[in-house]
Formats: sequence, structure tokens, C-alpha cells
Amino acid sequence: MLFNLRKSAILLCALGSSAYAASNSTDPNDLQAPREITCVHLAEPLELTALYGSFNVQWTTRLEKGPYWSEKVDADGTYFRAPIGGVSVRGKSGGAFPGQPTTTDGGFYVPNNAAKPITLYSYFSTEPVSPQITQASSCTEVAFVKDTNSKKVDLVALTTGGAIGGAVGGALGTSLARGSTVSVGQAAGTGAAGGAIGTFLIGAIINAGVGKIVWIQPPIKDAQFLDKLKALADKRVGVGEAQLTIAPAK
Repeated sequence: MLFNLRKSAILLCALGSSAYAASNSTDPNDLQAPREITCVHLAEPLELTALYGSFNVQWTTRLEKGPYWSEKVDADGTYFRAPIGGVSVRGKSGGAFPGQPTTTDGGFYVPNNAAKPITLYSYFSTEPVSPQITQASSCTEVAFVKDTNSKKVDLVALTTGGAIGGAVGGALGTSLARGSTVSVGQAAGTGAAGGAIGTFLIGAIINAGVGKIVWIQPPIKDAQFLDKLKALADKRVGVGEAQLTIAPAK
């Protein structure tokens, strides 16, 4: 009997989650790019396990470590994008929360009003995104590149020494954002300080065609988790511009 009640609760939750996503989504095309790109670095994953609902169902929400960069803004706050697949919600047995995959692209939203809580968001998807954990030690390794024609920010990359290498002959690179218009593969080069550049994670800032933005379910209400995330967000730093040279294919 208890099993059936739990099963019914999960089914109702799935229906509710789908309806919620449909009525509470945001088209990223309707959002603006920030005037200044900033970065919040998580030196270690931030995770919360809690019980939710009348049946006290356990869910674990996790933000992977790495740089979170300001990809979008609206009138009320800023969206900080996680590394690929950097947001996850799993049940006690490892299953997904009804209506959303276990792992998604997304991040956290920081309201301009400091009295309002930070919330987690994702790009709505029906399939889980394989997490790609970055090895960046701080936000100083994050840089952006402007499109030569539009002069708008075109790329966000992880690098060492203030420069971004080409696409031939180096370590395997992975994009910071899904749907990159830049070929993601091998990267190599020399840093501005003269040292060898290591692994690069190159990807275009997503402006369209990546799905609607929805709030992660279940919503985080734990004060300790939110306070820690806010303290990190308060230490955000600006992201500088770097040079990018794509080597011709051979």
C-alpha cells in the first residue's frame, strides 16, 4: 500500500513538473548578454541531500566544481552557467527527479536584490548531459573572445597565461557550453607569458536553440546551502579578453 502511494506521488510529481516547466520557462533569446562577463569559482562540488514532500522523498542536488560564468541577465538578476552537465538532481537510488534528467546544463541565478534567495536553473532537456569536470583552479583561467564582425562576445574559454591556442596537436578540449559553433577538439599553443598552454575548454556562449530555461526541481530552501553559494557569488570577478587563433586543418 505504501509502495503504491509513493508510486502515485511520483507520478503526480512528474505530471506537475512537466506542467511547471511548460508554464514557467524562459526563452534564452529573450535575455540579454551581460555588459561585463564575470565568474564565480567553485573549488569543490556543492551538494545538498534533503527530504521533500509529504512522503519525505530524498533528493540530492549537486553543483559540480569549476568556473560559473555570467551568460545572461534580466532586469532582476544574472544567470551563472555551470560547466557542461554541472547541475544534477538524483534520488536515493540514483534516479532522476520526475520531469527532468539526472544531469543538465544550467547553473544558478543570482538576484540583484540581496534579500532574495539564489535559485538553480537548467536548460530543459529530455536526456541527461554527461558531466565534463573542468580542472581550472580559479577564475583567472577564464577568458572571452569577441567576434571579429559583430564585436559581441563569441567564446568563453579556459586557458593558462591569457591566450587560447589553436585546434591542432594538443590535449583534447571540451566546450564550456553545449552547441558550440567552434570546432571542439585538440588545442595547443603558447601562453602570453611564454609557457605552454595546457588543456583548453572552448565553447560559444549559447544565444539560441538550446532549449528553454527552467527552474531546477525540487527547489532548494536549505539556508546553509544558499548562504554558501551566495558567499561565493559575492566574490565574483571580471573575465578578461584573450586572443584565439584556430590552426588550419591538415
